[in-house]
Amino acid sequence: YRLLCLDAGFTLLAPRRTLGAALRGVLAEHGHRVTQAQVHRAWEAADRWFWSEYHRPGNRIWGDDARIDEVWRQYHGLMLGELGLGDLRERLIDLILAAQYAPDSWELYPDVLPTLDALREQHDERLRMGIVSDWGSNLRPIITAVGLDSYLDFVLASGAVGLAKPDPAFYVLAAATVGVEPKDA
Repeated sequence: YRLLCLDAGFTLLAPRRTLGAALRGVLAEHGHRVTQAQVHRAWEAADRWFWSEYHRPGNRIWGDDARIDEVWRQYHGLMLGELGLGDLRERLIDLILAAQYAPDSWELYPDVLPTLDALREQHDERLRMGIVSDWGSNLRPIITAVGLDSYLDFVLASGAVGLAKPDPAFYVLAAATVGVEPKDA
């Protein structure tokens, strides 16, 4: 192979804090104390909605930054509603999303850099590597913050390019970006 396409979230990147811990932190900063059990129940309700939406036939959400943002707003709004804080939705959602996408909210899994180094060693400069991920345009600052830039030939975030997985055109774009035939990816 001449091209390796990698996903970002939960493949290369891990959140530094769980979604629940991050939510509790934002709420506590603004005077709203909730228990871990309450957050877990709210998360379960929002997660059921999220996965039904994610797997909905014809779902075109992940190819558009505005739609991705709206999904996360609905998701966190559902959580706030379950926590009895639905009336504060508009005031808190931007803070929650800012915490979720802050570059310092993410870290690399411990095996990422050794694996990427080993791949480069084994395949010399013939192997191109990049990210193909269902994520918004806000992925790039996170990739930079965790120090992956020097390992990657490209970062394609679905919301930025208008294509999402599993659309083959997303992978064709990745291959074209580095001049590799799709059959070699």
